[in-house]
Amino acid sequence: MKYRRSVSLCVGKRPAVLNFDRFLRLQSSSINANQYVEFSETRPEVLGIPAAALPSYREPATVSWRGRWYTLQTKRLPEETGGYRVLICPKTREEELRRKVAIYEKILNTIHEGVLVTDPGGRVIFYNQELAVLEGIDPREAIGKHVTELYRQSPGDSEHLQVSQTSRPIPESFQKYFTQNGVEVHSVASTVPIIENGELLAVYSVCRETTHMKEMLIRTMQLQGMDSEAEENPKTDGRKVPKSATYNFAHIVGKSKPMQEVVRAAQRAMLTSANILIYGETGTGKELLVQSIHNGSPWRAQPFVAINCAAIPENLLETMLFGAVKGAYTGAVPTVGLCEYAADGTLYLDEISSMSIGLQAKLLRAVQERSFRKVGSVTESPLRCRIISSINVDPLTCLQKHLLREDLFYRLSVISLYLPPLRERTGDIPLLIEYFIKKHSPRNDLKKMDPDLARLLLHYRWSGNIRELENTVESMIYLTGEEKWLTYEHLPAYLKAQVGKTTPLPAASEGGSGPRLNSSLLSAENNIIVEALKKHRGNINRAAKELGILRQSLQYRVKKLGIEVEQFRK
Repeated sequence: MKYRRSVSLCVGKRPAVLNFDRFLRLQSSSINANQYVEFSETRPEVLGIPAAALPSYREPATVSWRGRWYTLQTKRLPEETGGYRVLICPKTREEELRRKVAIYEKILNTIHEGVLVTDPGGRVIFYNQELAVLEGIDPREAIGKHVTELYRQSPGDSEHLQVSQTSRPIPESFQKYFTQNGVEVHSVASTVPIIENGELLAVYSVCRETTHMKEMLIRTMQLQGMDSEAEENPKTDGRKVPKSATYNFAHIVGKSKPMQEVVRAAQRAMLTSANILIYGETGTGKELLVQSIHNGSPWRAQPFVAINCAAIPENLLETMLFGAVKGAYTGAVPTVGLCEYAADGTLYLDEISSMSIGLQAKLLRAVQERSFRKVGSVTESPLRCRIISSINVDPLTCLQKHLLREDLFYRLSVISLYLPPLRERTGDIPLLIEYFIKKHSPRNDLKKMDPDLARLLLHYRWSGNIRELENTVESMIYLTGEEKWLTYEHLPAYLKAQVGKTTPLPAASEGGSGPRLNSSLLSAENNIIVEALKKHRGNINRAAKELGILRQSLQYRVKKLGIEVEQFRK
């Protein structure tokens, strides 16, 4: 019965037959079966399937081999005979085509872009699931309809009909349209003809929805203090000047040597118009430093505009930076970009390494030429602002991992500033704790921190840096209630486990006979560095990596402590 069913699947053709013994050694075959057998290390393979796997094909199965499709079935022969008989039936071209179409439709219905295919006359022959979600139309209702009926368009407005007439693709076109159900859709689509031997077979388009992205763009501009359309104001050339930077160098808390060096370098840099690149881990206060530079510069009266490049979708970031002109896409209104909005002030690009390499190339051109083009425009607009950018990954790592174009890096880092993490400026932790207690304590109820706990916190790594320290102090203040002192019990749960492992430094007695905090810290630091240098035989790079600090920072500490590195290299 199974044999007859498999033969019937061949649509009138004789199946190819292969006979194997019980050990799956090939015994005989029909003349038309030899082409399906290959030998790998003397072991036969049928349609690319090892002989050992053939018994599992008891029911007819469809198998792909060398670009063709086949029906394969293995029949176990009677016990007295033993062995197996393998039947192979090539699929007809029509069956193959039908199967390929089913596969392609399955793929197109699972991708995250809308796909529409029309015949040369403009009638829909394929409409995928993502497009159905976007437009709110059942694919079964869309199939067979003309595009002008489906989208309430005149023939001249339909890109599918334009491509049908010209046989030329329309790439990356912004569209605004209404479906037959009255749904307003904003998208960007590429429409392409399918041509074979000079004959137009079909037209397809692939689109991405931008309706919600447009709303996000407008919302982001509102948060920046901007409008999508500039208001006429003769004093600002039609611009609304956004809120200025609020911080200055007086807001920077820190008297440690690394921090004082950064502040001095920033104060020298603020007097120039050179582009500045700031490298610092997350939470080190990069924007505080940037605003201080702007407010101390000769251009403090000009706008200060900041944007986090990692927080904006790639296809919106270009419009955010450079703006757009009316007609850049269907329904577009004139949009003022941040480069224009910053005017003669400061444009701060946070997490610049999150920007796509393609957009980095456009930014490079703008920085080099001191001009840019709005989206959809062919005219140049001047770039007058100073650009300050920041990264939270080591610059060398950014370049090695191709997160940042090398040529753009050199253009943006005319002046480079390194903002040290909190673990490299532990001397500032007591000052910061005091500052945050004053900032977050209720009025007329100034809290205090237990000195023993304050000493313990000096040894925590503070991976979140100043932001983590501030959140910790604020959390503790909320948990104290009416109590006066911030103690170990008020620490966040995750910190108790970490700080509890730290051995506190010996405290001085009331008479002052115990070891001093500074000398104890220096002694502990010296011992840790010496052990790392011994382990790595004086190799500064490896020792710094183990200690979790930069090579330059380790060199500075070695020099400060008077450690002779050469003694470990012998």
